[in-house]
This record gives sequence, C-alpha cells and structure tokens, in this order.
Amino acid sequence: MMQPNILHKQLIDNMPVAQASGLSPNAVYKQGAGAGGTPALQSRQRWLKLATGDVDRAGDMLVLAGMDAENFLKNPQFLWQHGASGSIVSTIGRIIELKQMKGALYALAEYAAPEISPLAEQVFQMDLAGMLPANSIGFRPIVCDANEFGGYTFTQWELIECSKVELPMNPDAIDGGKSYSLDQATDWLLTKSPISNHLNYLSS
Repeated sequence: MMQPNILHKQLIDNMPVAQASGLSPNAVYKQGAGAGGTPALQSRQRWLKLATGDVDRAGDMLVLAGMDAENFLKNPQFLWQHGASGSIVSTIGRIIELKQMKGALYALAEYAAPEISPLAEQVFQMDLAGMLPANSIGFRPIVCDANEFGGYTFTQWELIECSKVELPMNPDAIDGGKSYSLDQATDWLLTKSPISNHLNYLSS
C-alpha cells in the first residue's frame, strides 16, 4: 500500500550526550564532515530518542530499517512542534547525527545559541529541566500495509524532519528524567525563562 502524506510520530525519551554516545549503534548517519561543532556548541547538544518499532496509540508501527534519510541529511532540520506552533521561524537547531540502536532511532540534536533564537533557548532549558521529554519525527510513507492493531506498518519511509514536541504519540517510550509539577513549570516560565520579563509585564 502506498501513502504520499507526511505523517508525524511522537514519543517521550531523551538522554545526555555521554550516555548515548557510548553505545554501539546498528547504523549511523552523519550530516557530513565537520559535524560535532565547537566545545561551546557541544554543550547545547542532546541525544533524543525519536522513534521505536513499538505499536503507538494509532496502532501504527515503523520498521526502522526502512528509513531513507538521504535527503534529510542535506537539510537536517530540528523543529519546534513540526513547524506548526505559529512562530515566524520554527527551526530551533540542527540534527548532527542519527543512530539506530537497541530497536530505536536516536538523533544528536544541537540547539541554536540563545542570541540566535530565544525560542530555541526556551525549549532547550525546558528540555534540560525534564519538562519537555517528548520528541517526534515527520516522515513520508513509501510502503505500508494494514496490520493487526488497526493501524499500518510502515516498511519503507522517508525521514522529513525531527521535532521537539509537547505531546507524545508513543506513551510507553519514557525515560527516567525529572518530572515537575505545574506550579514548578509555571515558576520557571515566570522567573527564569527567556520570556519571563515579557510575561511579568503582561501580568502587571
């Protein structure tokens, strides 16, 4: 079965750079020579778990070996909310490297510097704090078939973009990161985030 639409699949998980980089990948895809960045930029890099072969809420499954990332690596966009947040620019960084290991697809994401993108800084700080553990991919189905779970199994697909998102599609892919109450998250937004001054002005 062929499907031309671009789909989004989301899950929760991420891990520090050092933890993921020590694992032996089944497959490695790099953006190109010079990937990795300066020490300052490396401090803004995060390994994100993007996809697994598990059945998601829609009953769909991805065959990771069927991924085509050739075109993606020419323009390795790292977006906020799949570019659907209403921001003028939704790019919050770039993807340095992709790895398939232990039945999952990981990406080494590099967040843009705060002076370049206040949005990237806000998302980055909330990611570090454990408040935004969910990640997602946008992909174009190439070959898929109906499965026994009421969805589709995508055996061939093209990776279009990677995103940091708020709501996951895969409820079981959860890391051991920090969890915060709504009051804690609100306090961070009002006192420490890049938009805190603006928020306090509006509430005064």
